[in-house]
Amino acid sequence: LVLRRLRDKRVLALALVLFLMKDLIYAQLRQCLAVSFFVFAVLEAERWKKSRFSHNKDVLSAVILGVVAMTMHKSGAFMVLLTAAYYLVQRHHIAKNTWSVLLLVLLLLTLIPTWDLIEAATEALKMGDSMMHSIRLHLSYMKLRQTNLLIYGMVLVLLALYAREQTGKSTIVASALVGMMVVVVLYQYYFIVDRLRSYFLIFVVYYIFDAIRDASEERMPYINLVRQSCEVIIVLFLAGKIYSFDKNTRLENGDLLDSCTVFNLITEDAKTVQKRQLEKSYNYWESDNKRTDSRYAIPDKNKR
Repeated sequence: LVLRRLRDKRVLALALVLFLMKDLIYAQLRQCLAVSFFVFAVLEAERWKKSRFSHNKDVLSAVILGVVAMTMHKSGAFMVLLTAAYYLVQRHHIAKNTWSVLLLVLLLLTLIPTWDLIEAATEALKMGDSMMHSIRLHLSYMKLRQTNLLIYGMVLVLLALYAREQTGKSTIVASALVGMMVVVVLYQYYFIVDRLRSYFLIFVVYYIFDAIRDASEERMPYINLVRQSCEVIIVLFLAGKIYSFDKNTRLENGDLLDSCTVFNLITEDAKTVQKRQLEKSYNYWESDNKRTDSRYAIPDKNKR
């Protein structure tokens, strides 16, 4: 429904979205439901805006879908509330230099650790033990310099160069902008970013593809070269990632995404299936490379 809005390059955009959301589709099923309802909520809110705010049933549908998304996964509450809050307070005019500022902040965060600030923020939240344990686990994966910087940086460069100045409120633009803000602010904590980016990734892909299409129609300097170069980079990126994904799943800790359903019980007894799945899970977590900088790892509350 989102990519259908594109005037061309839909297949390339779909391939990019599907690969970047592979974990969501194959393994993170609860979050997949949350992301799906969030996307539906954004589209309903966008339809409400296009009706010049006259079809109140659309905004009611958006609210209901947003609430449902929040019940599907803990991360859903964070993204739904953050996007809704930004949409309500955003100005009708969004300057293009917003993306440039985000790019500058992202570059700074490759040099400056933010652990003290994040720790103070998590302590101030005063959430339940279960929620705090989940937040601490996700924030325990921390790294200043990542190869993902190239991807995030390229996205912000393209948006800074080709994104249109927003002259009216749009839930799609709000979702894309909030998403990139989350990426920039939490860039160092790649594990939690990987979980949250699924909510807005499809909107960012749509927004970039649409912006570059508009730039091409306006015949901006070197736009055809930029467009073709980006398409080649995307194809090479997908090929490389697919190869590495297939290779990694064949390792000792791999094969985790091999499906296991109730139909396995036709040929195997329940205890055998349970034992195999638990051993697979145990081997995965034992051999998982947590590249956490021990200086910034979040200490367990019970070990302080």
